[in-house]
Amino acid sequence: KVLEMDLIYSPVAVANYTWMDDKSGAGFGSSLDTNRMYLNTWTLGLSKKTFTGSTLSLGYTNIDTEFYLNSPYSLGPYTLMNFNATDIKPFFRIDQSLLRDFMSRQTDANIKKTKAQVRSGQYMLLYSAQAVILKARMAYMSLSLAREIVVLRKEELSRAGEILKWNENRVNLDLADKGDLLQAQALQKLRQLNMKMAEEDEKNACREFNELLGRRGDIVAETIQPLSEISAGYSIESTLSSSGQRADVLSARAAFESAEYARVETLYRSYPEISATGMMSLHGLDFTKSGAFDQVTDADKPAYTLGLNLIIPLDFATLKKVRKGYDTDYQASKENLEKAKISADNEWSRLSRQWNSVKERLALAQDVKKIQAERLENERAKFARGRTTMYSLMSAENDLDDAAINVYRMMLEELSIYAQSELYNTKPFK
Repeated sequence: KVLEMDLIYSPVAVANYTWMDDKSGAGFGSSLDTNRMYLNTWTLGLSKKTFTGSTLSLGYTNIDTEFYLNSPYSLGPYTLMNFNATDIKPFFRIDQSLLRDFMSRQTDANIKKTKAQVRSGQYMLLYSAQAVILKARMAYMSLSLAREIVVLRKEELSRAGEILKWNENRVNLDLADKGDLLQAQALQKLRQLNMKMAEEDEKNACREFNELLGRRGDIVAETIQPLSEISAGYSIESTLSSSGQRADVLSARAAFESAEYARVETLYRSYPEISATGMMSLHGLDFTKSGAFDQVTDADKPAYTLGLNLIIPLDFATLKKVRKGYDTDYQASKENLEKAKISADNEWSRLSRQWNSVKERLALAQDVKKIQAERLENERAKFARGRTTMYSLMSAENDLDDAAINVYRMMLEELSIYAQSELYNTKPFK
């Protein structure tokens, strides 16, 4: 569509053919008492519109005429009754708008309006595609998170099994209270429940991932990069940065430009129109084509034509309403652009603020997880030697579980924020 508008200034070939059976008789001032004429007229030419608003035409017209007279006509040594004649006319013509399209201002406004309108639609399509890509990235990261959680739950279930065996042995040796065994059994069941929920979450994530790929089922055979590895790749990104704008803002700006050009085009179109025409042609008229062509090459029968055309719109009330409508569209598109810019700026501020916050929170959460892992190892070693209680061991298990989930949750938040920030890297189309 954009390239199509540029064709307005491209040269075009023009061809025309007309056949006429004329029984009107002799024309006013004609010395030929014609009864009937057959005319075959064809025209070939090239035409091009220029950036000044002019239309240049170069062409060639050939008219072959068969005359049938009511009475003989004497022409020198010839007496004619029925005869053929050929009229050849090469010509050059220029048409120039003096008001509406002077210097192609109306044409240029129309071209720029259409291009901006197309660009606006292209940016919105791009924005929709980016939203789909963002959704796909989130689905990938959600699946990665789900698989990391499954690994975590497996480790927790394995440790819960060891704790259960320790307590069974201690109770059998009458070294521990039965309440400790019941706590260990409850912990085992809780870990089994968490494992079932993690596996179900993984299946749901697989189904969503497959849906985006147009596949069925809840099995993803592809290797998925662990969320912790993905997050590590963004550890050096201390602040968010953008290299462009959001596509919906670019779309709103293009729509505003289109409305602005539409208003200008409508203003020019409502003007009266004065156009000038100039034409220079050569003529050759003879009984034979060769004779007519010889007259053209001698260039002794030139013809020059000048003309002015005036067009004045008379429905002023409708023109006023039309211009008011385009002014309203212009104001609406201007407000939409401002709203889009404000929305994008506010969203960027939110993402930047949350990025800085999540980086700090993630660092703290990772420190907490490391401390809780060391604490759990210490409690397990003490429990194996009978130097701590079951309550302290379970507390360390649960605290590490909370710390690990917090780390994964913040990793996902970090990656989600970065993915959203990449919407601000859209460059204007050239």
